[in-house]
Amino acid sequence: MRTATSFEGVAVPVSPLEGVPLFEGLGSAELVSVAASMRFREFPAGFLMSGEGQPGNSMFVILEGLANELSSVADSPEARSRSIFAEGRLVGKLRRGDVVGAIQLVTGEPHATTVKTAVPTAALELEEGQFGELVARFPAILGNLSRILSGRLAAATRRQARRGRRGEAVALLAAPSLMDALPEV
Repeated sequence: MRTATSFEGVAVPVSPLEGVPLFEGLGSAELVSVAASMRFREFPAGFLMSGEGQPGNSMFVILEGLANELSSVADSPEARSRSIFAEGRLVGKLRRGDVVGAIQLVTGEPHATTVKTAVPTAALELEEGQFGELVARFPAILGNLSRILSGRLAAATRRQARRGRRGEAVALLAAPSLMDALPEV
């Protein structure tokens, strides 16, 4: 397996980056530069990779394992107690090649979801400063991120459109004195 030496002097695998959509179109030498900017990390099951509403200061490329992407449920304790997902609703599963936190590094906005490892997970971490340097050197990364976001938006739009087909139930309550007006309503 090809490796690069990270800024910490640790060997970082390069080949897993070849299949990552965020780095699509980068050549071998460019991927070595990307890998050299990253840090290898291992997380136990249940590790919080990102928290909804928290600022992002690094991104992760999952090498192996599985992470759940969760979106919060209503804030009321009553609603949480009725939910089987007290930590949030499962909105996605992240696997090898998926990226966590890149959007926050570009926008500066807090994380929109929580990402928690479901099983022991290995990832490559890229901190905010190194991300900015790589984007400046390889602008294709921003184009790839735009394409990824466009695909996610299209998928969310399709899901919302399918949900809209279910229809709505409407109840109309009226005092007995308005009964004659109801047919017109």
